[in-house]
Amino acid sequence: SGRYALMNDIDLNGYDWIPIEFRGLFEGNGHTIMNIHIRSLSENTGPVYDCNHKPYYAHFGGFFSSLESAEVRDLVLMNADYRFECGGECAFTGALAGYVFDSFIVNVSVYGRSYMSSAAKCWGSGGFAGYGGSSMILGCTSSMSISMADLDEEYKDEQFMGGAYALGYIDLLSNRVFINGYSMEHGYVHDGGLVGSYYKYDGCEKKGIISENSVDGKISFFENNKNRRAYCSAYIGEIMDWSLDMDGNTQNFVRDEIYDYGKTIEPHWDCAYPKMVETVIESNYGAYGCTLHSCENCDYAYSDNYKPFKIRAEKCAIRIEPPAKSFYAGECYNLSLIFTPENADPVSCELVSDNEAVAVSYEGGILYIKDKGLAHITAIIDGEPMAVVDIDAGSRSDKAVREYGVYAAMASSVLAAVCVAFLRKKKK
Repeated sequence: SGRYALMNDIDLNGYDWIPIEFRGLFEGNGHTIMNIHIRSLSENTGPVYDCNHKPYYAHFGGFFSSLESAEVRDLVLMNADYRFECGGECAFTGALAGYVFDSFIVNVSVYGRSYMSSAAKCWGSGGFAGYGGSSMILGCTSSMSISMADLDEEYKDEQFMGGAYALGYIDLLSNRVFINGYSMEHGYVHDGGLVGSYYKYDGCEKKGIISENSVDGKISFFENNKNRRAYCSAYIGEIMDWSLDMDGNTQNFVRDEIYDYGKTIEPHWDCAYPKMVETVIESNYGAYGCTLHSCENCDYAYSDNYKPFKIRAEKCAIRIEPPAKSFYAGECYNLSLIFTPENADPVSCELVSDNEAVAVSYEGGILYIKDKGLAHITAIIDGEPMAVVDIDAGSRSDKAVREYGVYAAMASSVLAAVCVAFLRKKKK
């Protein structure tokens, strides 16, 4: 619990994120948390119900395992890379949270991929959330690839998938949802472009809202079950409670039911000649870098390994180490650039000498004084000169004279002190 504000983008590449419970305010300030790798569910469980009001205790997974009496605002989750292998555990997962209750989510965007395999009797996954109610998701964007694989061919389980959330009665207003769903199920499918199944599991009497949302995408699935129900539609797979306002929603959705139960339905499963290539896209100002994976023989593609976008430098200074008041031929120094703001990361930086007969700046920030004379070292940032150091270099002989003069002066001082001491002693 508590109030938290994100002050910078955060790159979680190289870390395994552990889902946590949250009951406070999380203010994203428009910043991005990227490269979120999750491989584990929450240790704690909570009660859930299927559409027959049969109770279970579920584990939850997502950036947050659960949101209760919480508020999350102005946040971007980029490259959510989730893989949940649940075994026989009942589980619900979402890109933002596995469980959402009595919470408010506004202007949150999630992008990525989620895979879930299970032999459980009740389980589900959603674009924003897994399971929940008495909450509002407002003005948010979800673009998720969600894959679900039922591992138990004998038990006729209840499986839920939704582009926004899997099961419950969370209000949805003015959201954009892009979904690529893949489901292999031997029990009962409840899949929707927005909601897998709308169900007020706790008897809530308040009228629900699912309005002004847009849905684009496709859900490919099979339901290997003689008593087939195959609930899958553009907005809600199965509606269990009709006390609901649904208006102003738009959709460009494909319901793709497969009848070959031997197929492995997953991303890129229907390409006859898959051939993936990688393209590294560099960061720029206001644009994240990433690795683009695309198929040469179909339109399948996805991105991962995101890199923060560049921060433009407002000011620049050149630091010389070791510090020097005078320069002489034959000397070397290290040059470094000090930017304002401190986290500036320009696209290009050059240190250029206007007189290489006197001073040369080598790649890596090495300054070499070649000869006596005048030179100017200029820092050119993104094609524009931004800082200058003046070099007035002496020759090697100038340096020797200077050093000799210093040593002579020191010797004279010492000799004078000795003479004074001698005369004082003689006088006594």
